[in-house]
Amino acid sequence: MSLEVAFIAYALAYRLAIIAVGFALIYFGYRLFERQGDLLKTSIEASIPAAKIRITNTTSGTAFAVIGCVLLAVMIAKGEPELKRGMADGRASEPETGTQLLLRGGSAPSGGTLEGFLADGLAADKEGDRTRAAAQYRSALALISAPLNNLAYIDCSMNDLQSAKRLIDLALTISPENNVYRKTADEIKSGSCRGTKP
Repeated sequence: MSLEVAFIAYALAYRLAIIAVGFALIYFGYRLFERQGDLLKTSIEASIPAAKIRITNTTSGTAFAVIGCVLLAVMIAKGEPELKRGMADGRASEPETGTQLLLRGGSAPSGGTLEGFLADGLAADKEGDRTRAAAQYRSALALISAPLNNLAYIDCSMNDLQSAKRLIDLALTISPENNVYRKTADEIKSGSCRGTKP
């Protein structure tokens, strides 16, 4: 089973489970409300700095129904897991080469962002763990190398070969084994990217 099929099955089960629990709370809350009738009437209050909500003359069935509605509203607003497909490296015109599964509410320690990798690198360096710090800094540089490659290609297509050569050299210094960057460097060297749109 591919990652995409597994993800679709997971996302469908996730969404259906939340909907089922929300509607079950609403349904059983309504049934409880019908049975209790005038018995055990009470009031429910909730407040936040900007608003105050008060429901009076209610039963526990109403509370269950309200909880079910809140659960559905929160899950709809929060959303579901995402499957992010896109380029791991390289220009947007190249075929997709990477897939990343993002679960909302959780992420890698660095968050997969430049700021996250830098923060983790600084923390590791402060703790004296130079190996982990270097790995975090390399991960940060890898995030920068794809835009360098893309900008080099754009500069070449706009006939700014000097800037294109500097940028692609930097990208190749960061990721020397990257075949997409090597291809861009070859195109810049031969001038085949001049006057084209990336």
